[in-house]
Order: sequence, then structure tokens, then C-alpha cells
Amino acid sequence: MTGDVAPSATVEVAIQGMANGGEGVGRLPDGRVAFVDGALPGETVAIAAPGPGRFVRSPMVSLPVPPSAARLAHAACPHFGGWPERGRLPAAHCGGCQWQHATYAAQLAYKADVVRDCLARIGGLADPPVAPTLGMDHPWGYRNQLRVRLAGGRPALVALDGRSLLPITECPIAHPLVVDLLSCLDMDLPDGIEITLRAGTATGDRLIAIHAPAEELAEVDVELDVSVTLVDPQTGAVHVAAGRPFLVEQLGGHSFMVPAAGFFQVNTAMAERLVAQVRAWLPMGGARLIDLYSGVGTFAVLLADRFAEVVAVESYGPAVAAAVDNAAGLEHLQLVEAPAAEGLAWALDEGGGRSTDCILLDPPRAGVDRDTLGLLAQAAAGTMIYVSCDPATMARDARRLAEAGWVLEASQPVDMFPQTHHIETVNRFTREARIS
Repeated sequence: MTGDVAPSATVEVAIQGMANGGEGVGRLPDGRVAFVDGALPGETVAIAAPGPGRFVRSPMVSLPVPPSAARLAHAACPHFGGWPERGRLPAAHCGGCQWQHATYAAQLAYKADVVRDCLARIGGLADPPVAPTLGMDHPWGYRNQLRVRLAGGRPALVALDGRSLLPITECPIAHPLVVDLLSCLDMDLPDGIEITLRAGTATGDRLIAIHAPAEELAEVDVELDVSVTLVDPQTGAVHVAAGRPFLVEQLGGHSFMVPAAGFFQVNTAMAERLVAQVRAWLPMGGARLIDLYSGVGTFAVLLADRFAEVVAVESYGPAVAAAVDNAAGLEHLQLVEAPAAEGLAWALDEGGGRSTDCILLDPPRAGVDRDTLGLLAQAAAGTMIYVSCDPATMARDARRLAEAGWVLEASQPVDMFPQTHHIETVNRFTREARIS
């Protein structure tokens, strides 16, 4: 939508809550649900008069009167801009953050509400046990990685319209070590090429991963004191232009090697709290832990002291290779390179009658695949801890687990992504509910 909208072409919506995608949600006079970008709960906002459809998705066209007490007059980032201008000119505003117009206290409350709503509406759970969101003391400058695209040789982020590239010179949610890479990035590569900027915020280590075919390597001129790699988007093959094919970061007092294209939590400071929450919910002493979607071994390594045996299952080969180094000296930790379902089936069978005290899983945003979920539903472990980055898919999986007799005892949102709608949760399931 561009330009001002005439009052006669608008309709008012009372915003009742926040949707999982970060939009305010309410109902139109005709009863249809409306998702309104930029709106905050408690506000009555105007949107363009909608056409037909089961629901409506629209930005607000003017600031609400009165605004919510949670609404900020100005965002910290110039690329975020403000409402209603973001809705009028989506190609001119960054789409990376969604909630810079809301106070941080409100953001934390919204996230707990979204988790609660997903578990009730999608998971079918009555009165879900959701705790207040764990937040940051300073919710800025936290991202240890940033994925940008090139536009005229300079870094850009995808705009709010989902298509346009918006050149950026700063990013207030990125760690200063990553921001420094933004100012140094000037490459003679085609527009649209994706580049991941990564930093070990606890180590100072930095890496640039260029996602491009190998033939582009000759065009990269490396003059930075950082590792530079080329990651083939088709094969995943990694070619080193400078330095090493991995980054080193520290968590829980342990150093972790992270492959150029490997997963690691984007917020190192809050990852410490995430691990602490998982540790607090583990059985007091255990014989066996199975860690699914184990990545570079973060949880398996940091929690290995609580178990006599740990089996970590991961399908991405380079992550498993890094985990071998990360787990050096932990003779009771076994690494299995396999898809989650295959690895879990092997681990349960290989137990040979030994009890599995806890199953830990940290799946991708899509949640747990059907085969793995079927095995988890029947697993005899006493405790399951499900770390999720998407409350909707977690709630979907929770319904299936509940049908199989698993009880969700507690859900703890952890704010890994301040200023955005993304929500991380730690969820504890047991076969029988017990008082914490």
C-alpha cells in the first residue's frame, strides 16, 4: 500500500492480542479475523477497507488514538522507521525486526501470551503452564550473526515487502563485532548473493561465509583479518579463501568450533540462560541422555556431567565433525551422524535394556518430523525437554505427545531475539506430572 488512505476507505479494528507472526490481531465488524501489522494489543486501529476472504491481513494506515502505553514514539533503528510509514512504504523499511515500536517489557509479555495461545489453540492444552519470558538486561547489540545480501556490492537486508533489498549501514540488534564487518564489506559479486557475517562474541573470532558457487571464489579480494569461506548453495561444499572453515565461540566456559554453515544460537548471552534452564530441568542424576538435533554438540557437551552416558544425534556432517572436536575428552559421549528418527531408533534399541532418563531435542523451525515424533510418543524416558524456536510447531507436536501420555509440566519462553516476534521456549514433558 502506498500513499495516504482516505478515511472513507478504512475500517476500524479493536486489537485484542498479538499473533504468532508479530501482528496485532482482532475482529472486523463482520466477524472475520484481522491481522494488523504495526498494531498493539489494546489499540483500536484503522486499516484499508478489506475485500473478500476468510481473514484479513493489512498494515494500519494511521496511528491509533489513543496509542497503547506500550507504544514508543521512535524506533532505535533508522532502517525500521515508524508507523504508519512502514505500512505505506514497505520497500523502504527493513523487515528484520517487527517490534521496535513497542517497549521491551511489552515484548516479553507478548511472547509469553503467544506461547500460551499456541499451546491452547493448536496444542489443545487447557491452562498451559507458561512462565513469564526471560529477557535481557540490554536487548540490543546481541546478534552474533547476520545474513545479508549484496546490492551494488554493499550489504543489504530484505525489506518489509519481502522482495526489495534495502542497503544498510548499521543494525542495532547486531553485536558490534558483526557491525564492524558491515562497514568492511565491499565485494565485486552479483546482486542478491547471500553472505553470512558471524562473530564469536565471547572470543572475538569472526567469519564471513559467502553463499555462492565455487567459480566466484576468484572474484573475492580478501583484505580483512577474519576467516572467509565460500559455501556452495547447491552442494554445501565449503571452500576456504582465508583463515579457517569454522568459527570458535565460548559457552558455559567451553570452546565450540562452529562450521561456516553450521547452526549456533544467534544470541550467545541468552544461550547461557537457555542452557541453564535446560540444566535446571534435567533429572538430578541420570544414567542416559539422548540429544536429538544435536548440532555441534552444544547441549550434549555442556550437560554431559549429569549423565553416565550421552548419545548425540545430528544429520549435518560438518556439525558432527565439529562436535567430535568439541566433545574431546568426554569418553561417555557418543556421536551419531543420522537423521533424527533413524538415530533415535538406533539409540533406543542400542540401549539394550538400559533406561533412558531424558530425551533432549532442539529441532529446526519446522518442528519434529512425523517419524521422529512417533518414536518420541512411545519412548520410555522419564523426562523430555523440547527446545523450540517456533511456538506453533511446538504446540502441534505437544498435542501429539499429549495424546501419547506425555504431560507438559512447564514452558519457559527465553528471549533470544529481542525486537522481533521470534520466540524460543524450553518445554519440559514427563510421563507423570509432578510438582517442581
